[in-house]
Amino acid sequence: MQAPVPRHILPVLVLAQFAGTSLWFAINAVMPDLQRELGWSAAAAGTLTSALQLGFIVGALVFAFLSIADRFSTRRVFLLCSLAGALCTVGAWAMVRDYSALLAWRFATGFFLAGIYPVGMKMAAQWYTRGLGSALGLLIGALVLGSASAHALRALGDALPWPTLMLGVAALAAAGGLLLFFGTTDALGTEARVTTLQWRALATVATDARVRSSVLGYFGHMWELYTLWVLVPVILATRLHGAALSWTAFAVIGSGAIGCAVGGWVAQRWGSAHVAAVQLAASGLCGLAAPWLLGASAPVFFGWLLLWGITVAGDSPQLSTLTARNAPARAVGSVLTLTNSLGFALSIGSILLFLQLAETLPLATLLPWLALGPALGVWALWPLLREEQPAALPRTHRRLPWPLRALAALGTWLLALVLVFEEWGWGPLQALLARVGRWPGLRWVEGRVCQLPPWAALLLFAVPTALLLPIKLMALWAVGRGQVALGVAVIVLAKVVGTAVVARLFTLTQPALLQLRWFAWGHAHWLRLKTRLLLRVHTSWLWRVARVWRRGVRRRWQAWRTH
Repeated sequence: MQAPVPRHILPVLVLAQFAGTSLWFAINAVMPDLQRELGWSAAAAGTLTSALQLGFIVGALVFAFLSIADRFSTRRVFLLCSLAGALCTVGAWAMVRDYSALLAWRFATGFFLAGIYPVGMKMAAQWYTRGLGSALGLLIGALVLGSASAHALRALGDALPWPTLMLGVAALAAAGGLLLFFGTTDALGTEARVTTLQWRALATVATDARVRSSVLGYFGHMWELYTLWVLVPVILATRLHGAALSWTAFAVIGSGAIGCAVGGWVAQRWGSAHVAAVQLAASGLCGLAAPWLLGASAPVFFGWLLLWGITVAGDSPQLSTLTARNAPARAVGSVLTLTNSLGFALSIGSILLFLQLAETLPLATLLPWLALGPALGVWALWPLLREEQPAALPRTHRRLPWPLRALAALGTWLLALVLVFEEWGWGPLQALLARVGRWPGLRWVEGRVCQLPPWAALLLFAVPTALLLPIKLMALWAVGRGQVALGVAVIVLAKVVGTAVVARLFTLTQPALLQLRWFAWGHAHWLRLKTRLLLRVHTSWLWRVARVWRRGVRRRWQAWRTH
């Protein structure tokens, strides 16, 4: 059983990580000032950012292959890298007018950041052998919020001159290293460190099935994350400009901290793999919905971007948690560092590709391709999802904050009400269509449907949607022309007909569909969830009152008919 962790450890880790990684994000805020003062082009600013990322990749590879984080004290590594990164930022400030020298200083800064970000995650893994997902949620949430703060600083404009900002960031990073070194101690059981290079342990990224699953999931996440962050100002520029654009970009990107923190709490009950998969799927769906939502009304547009911002970053802590748990215990730091290095290399390629395509393709065509990353991530996590059973996870005494509990309860009851209405209509409508299906011509059609192979049966469910969609669009057009009653009646009728057809199709194709392993798994889980929700509804006082009222109405109706 894990010994209690001192309460100050997590706040110190979060603050130190935020301060140390400020070397990464805050300098981006002074780029517009430097461009105006020194006459740099936009390409020059992009090259400086790429130099820092390249330095991080090289540094992460060096730290991983030399097992720096596993051979030496993580506190000392963090401290030395924070101080070295701060000195590099001071050097960049002193030689800012020499572009070549500035490139070298930014490369060196990225190199030493490899001893801050991954090392901070390893320290969290050392302290929190249980509840790691929650700890990393707060840790990476601070990093996400810091990354977004570059846009907030940019919105402040002349309030912070660029020399003051650069020197302030250097001091903040140095203070973060000192805070972590003097404010924490080595976790129990971490005194014994490796003395040799961990080549076999690093190979688990490719050879161990569990590590490979979480690492591939992380790669899918990195394909989307930084590219979206780069494109957020471009997306917002279609509606905003100036300080309003910068503050909104800060809100969209910074909302990822909510996904990280809330995901960490939820993972304690449902497991890191499930939380990561749900957030990956949600962010992928946000990307696929871009062609329709880019032109939506302002509330829908900004709500979509906030949801995307929350979910695009919220899976990162849980993917790192899975990698840390499944990696060899004596090489956690090296495996995390190597994974970060490869992930950031992928993100550079993704950013360059999408920026190049953005010159010729509209956003509505470009953004859906970001969903390739989340799709890869969900597919890669499938083995871990099958192993991780949320109901079997140890219960925790921690509870979600009351606003989240209220939202969860509201969502549960709304879903339960939908299920009640579906249950009410499913049986009678299915029986009605079963009678219709006995007609000679339709009997032959149903026989052919029953013989369909699994994938053809699955595609068949698109037919009712395709047939009814034009009718629903015409109903919405009627509502827009003022014929509200007609439009609503058509929509309700289309819903009833669609439910009846889907109910009958499912009855006919269920044996074929259950041959698909993923469908059988999802169907079993859905039935369990549905049973729990309906049980909650059927045992509620409101349902019991409604049943008594319905019986009274039925008795009065029967009494009236007998007279």
